Amino acid sequence: MILPKKKIPPFFKKKLSHVLSLTHVIIFLILFPVHSAKISAEPLYSWSAIVETKDLLMLSSGKGVIIALIDSGIDTENPVLTSALWQNGGEIFDDGIDNDENGYIDDTNGWNFGDQNNLIKDRNGHGTNVAGILLQCAPDAKLMPLKINLGNSNTFYTNSVVDALYYAVNAGVDVINMSLSLIEESSAVKNAVQYAVNRGVMVVSAAGNSHSGITFPGTMEELITVGASTADGRAILWNSPAGRTIDITAPGKDVQTIGLGGDTAFVTGTSFSTPMISGAIAVLLGMNHALKPETIGNLIFHNAKDLGDDGRDDLFGWGLLSGKGIKESAMPSIIAVPVITKTKNVPSIFEISCYLPPTDSNTDVYIALVKNQKTDRDNYEDRDNYEDRDSYEDGDSYEDGD
Repeated sequence: MILPKKKIPPFFKKKLSHVLSLTHVIIFLILFPVHSAKISAEPLYSWSAIVETKDLLMLSSGKGVIIALIDSGIDTENPVLTSALWQNGGEIFDDGIDNDENGYIDDTNGWNFGDQNNLIKDRNGHGTNVAGILLQCAPDAKLMPLKINLGNSNTFYTNSVVDALYYAVNAGVDVINMSLSLIEESSAVKNAVQYAVNRGVMVVSAAGNSHSGITFPGTMEELITVGASTADGRAILWNSPAGRTIDITAPGKDVQTIGLGGDTAFVTGTSFSTPMISGAIAVLLGMNHALKPETIGNLIFHNAKDLGDDGRDDLFGWGLLSGKGIKESAMPSIIAVPVITKTKNVPSIFEISCYLPPTDSNTDVYIALVKNQKTDRDNYEDRDNYEDRDSYEDGDSYEDGD
């Protein structure tokens, strides 16, 4: 998965000129019944404990990362979700003008491709459920809702998915979450996904919920396909298909999340294991935005808990998402670097701890941040044993990310 680094434009400049030769065949967004929709409902188990989000969040909170949510919108009356909305800096709110000239008027927080307007309110619940899981994994990431279904239905047109993919990439997203399935393969969707992948955007898709096999676009090798497991690490055979494109697994049965109206929902299916992987990607990018997709993939896949046959298998992929495993592999090193300064010929010793996330294997980029520093002038006794800072040679080993 060696891909070129994407270039993120500040705003859209013009509408894409891609041509769609599509028949408007209705296909289905995979939605699942909510097992409970009461705030007072007790959680059946803690999925966040199973995937170890507490460990994952020690790396970052996903700040600075944009996740496109191609789904049924979000609950725009829920302050938890609205506070996480992406803001289109090139658009002036509700002025009726396409300020950024991208072909979409007042797309301040996203777009409704199903109904062709800027109303991203979720009247179905599926997108809200997915958004709630995303924010539990990466609480400071920004969400770009791209609504594709018609009204509050479970159906959508192929061209809505295609347009949403191009929109997301050109808006500068980092991750695209696709908790959906199509009845048939679409060359237009394939081209749009490839467009995203070629620009370094990570696309994450649900495997679907058919025991007969993985559904499109989860059959594409270019993206990450997610299966679902039970709380005790078993495959949900009636909800999570097996196949050679399954990459990773996460809990997908009775997952507790946000429901419409602020209620608590318990949902089942690969749609809800998928955002756990998207959230993990956001956390890694929040730690080091220079990491490339193949580096992130390796961190997630090769630190998963192996559930099936040794190594990768068609039922669980590389295994169950493990926040602890990722943390142990990706946790930045703390390196204490003594630096000598002179003030009126009196040396001061500063100990600077450099926060060094792991290097990207292709770019050798390090991000060095000062975690803490202390002055030891009062205890300084044998200053002749310290060389002037100009002679400190090892500093060249730590490159600045800029």
